[in-house]
Amino acid sequence: MANESEASPPVGLSRPYDIYDRAFKFAAEVIAYVGTLPRNVAGYQIGKQLLRSGTSIGANLEEAD
Repeated sequence: MANESEASPPVGLSRPYDIYDRAFKFAAEVIAYVGTLPRNVAGYQIGKQLLRSGTSIGANLEEAD
């Protein structure tokens, strides 16, 4: 029986499935994208919310662990 703390890779993937690495890469991509938004009131407000929600995934993963 497999160790319960080790996640098995999704079907079709041969590498280990590491949600922490994926969440970090996603947050980095969100940060890079927010930098491309227009520099106006709408861009700032949307960018602020997107940064909060896109980077909170890592904190939620840590809390769930």
